[in-house]
Amino acid sequence: MYERQIYRTDQSMRHHQISGFTLVELIIVFSIITLLSLIGIASLVTFAREQTLAQTYGDVRTALVVARSQTVSQVNKPTQCQSGASCACPAGSQFNGYEVLFCCVSSGQGCPVCYSQGSSERIEVNIRCGANAFTVSTTAFPQGVSVDSQNTTSRSFLFTPITGVVQGHGTVTIENTNDNSRSIVVTSQGLIQ
Repeated sequence: MYERQIYRTDQSMRHHQISGFTLVELIIVFSIITLLSLIGIASLVTFAREQTLAQTYGDVRTALVVARSQTVSQVNKPTQCQSGASCACPAGSQFNGYEVLFCCVSSGQGCPVCYSQGSSERIEVNIRCGANAFTVSTTAFPQGVSVDSQNTTSRSFLFTPITGVVQGHGTVTIENTNDNSRSIVVTSQGLIQ
């Protein structure tokens, strides 16, 4: 009886070895799964960065279009201000238009003097009244997105009322960490392209 049990155990082990996968087959399958996962993750990261750049481009374009339309409409009493205080032009001061600034983390390299404080690059929209400026809104750039200093010709745009002339017209180029970029051109007549 003892010999018979050994024979059955040995026979069942042979059957188990035949029905399984070899170690080499498992390593190949896991290697393929890992490779496909890495490709998928890299594609997802690239897609996310592209979407962040597209969103920032939309924010920049919107800030410029709103500043232009508010100036053309001669709206010198914005409905909202960043500080919550009144940022309407005081009585007796001349409405000079809306200004869009592309603020830097540190000054220099053609960076305008911004009125708001921040630790990242940002878009600042101000209403200009005589010698005063009141900050209407500030939008920080997301991490990994910045103004491309080499391809940007202006970081300050002042849309003037009545004439519609833009002081500081030029191109703003924003880029992400993948060196992908998008440009917005503001003409001297105030067209945003």
